[in-house]
Amino acid sequence: MPSPKPLRIPVGNRTLLCVSALTDIENLSILSILALLSNKTEFSQMLEDQKAEAQEILDELYSKQVLLFKLSACVVESIGGDEYIVRFHDSRLNSIDVTWREGECFKDVFRTAVLERMGRMNGNRSYRTTSA
Repeated sequence: MPSPKPLRIPVGNRTLLCVSALTDIENLSILSILALLSNKTEFSQMLEDQKAEAQEILDELYSKQVLLFKLSACVVESIGGDEYIVRFHDSRLNSIDVTWREGECFKDVFRTAVLERMGRMNGNRSYRTTSA
């Protein structure tokens, strides 16, 4: 029986080298699992990037005195499809839901969502929805 060929599996920016006597179906299953794990890691990184971008917008709006109190973006969660929720853990404003579609700038969408929410909180629907 010939020795098995090494299996090269890309995971993120690394390549795993596996030598085994697994069947093609077993190797395919392993590849599928590793691809899912890699995608999950990339998705988690995207959420962390969104959290950092959300914090930049919050800091910007606070420094321009658009936000009357400082908020910290604690976590960004995917709640299905193009829907995300940014949680603040602040009693004055717990969270903001954001609809972010492919091709849109998350920072712009988040800024608009914050301004609209602040407008509703203040009873003014035209609450500075431009990035002044």
